[in-house]
Amino acid sequence: MGAVRILLPVPRTLARAHVGLGGPLLGAALLRCLTPGLFLIWWRPPQRLLAWSEEAVAVYRTLHEGPRRRGGDGLALALVLYANALFLAGRYEEALAASDESRTVVGARMSPTQSAYALRVRTLLLTETGRLGEVPTAARQCVAAYRKSAPRGRERSLGSYADALRVTIDADLAVGRFDDAVAALRRLLALDGRTDLPAVHAACLGAFADAHDVAAHEIRGAWQAATTEPFPSIDDPGGGMTP
Repeated sequence: MGAVRILLPVPRTLARAHVGLGGPLLGAALLRCLTPGLFLIWWRPPQRLLAWSEEAVAVYRTLHEGPRRRGGDGLALALVLYANALFLAGRYEEALAASDESRTVVGARMSPTQSAYALRVRTLLLTETGRLGEVPTAARQCVAAYRKSAPRGRERSLGSYADALRVTIDADLAVGRFDDAVAALRRLLALDGRTDLPAVHAACLGAFADAHDVAAHEIRGAWQAATTEPFPSIDDPGGGMTP
């Protein structure tokens, strides 16, 4: 990603000069910067994410609105990445508008992981903007999509099944679906027990802490009703228990 970022001025110059491949090259370079290898994820300041994604949308919109109608796939993904950047900036209504537009790009096709990521971003935005009636369906579609996807390479930076479960748990808590939140917590706990991946363990710890902070009484009651066991310690949700 570092080399691509350094070389961005080259495709920018070609695109501005309307040289044939300038636009596609610039768009592809920007998407590559926005979906880095996992070890580079923390090198992306929010302001840079927003600038890159906004530029990517502009580039692919120009391609898609041109006479050859190119770049539909890139435009849909760029809009989702732009929606996520706006979400991180706290600009939720604008982000939801970008998410809505990504779903209307004619002829666009995204990979299974990209589609799952789009649902993840949308679930977060529906929750933040108060469209709670749409949240449960979006959250479950998100989990199902990640469960079927097998992200490879740079797509691993677009979330995971464990991350989707945590998003779903937060969404269920927001709409008061505590039984569903417990079911997702148990699935995440079981996943954590089957793997030693730090990211999965972090998602599990975060989800249990969120549940405790948001609705401790309701979650404890729903957990005990479902498992006949006390709610696990948020410091060590596994605690030798089998959900």
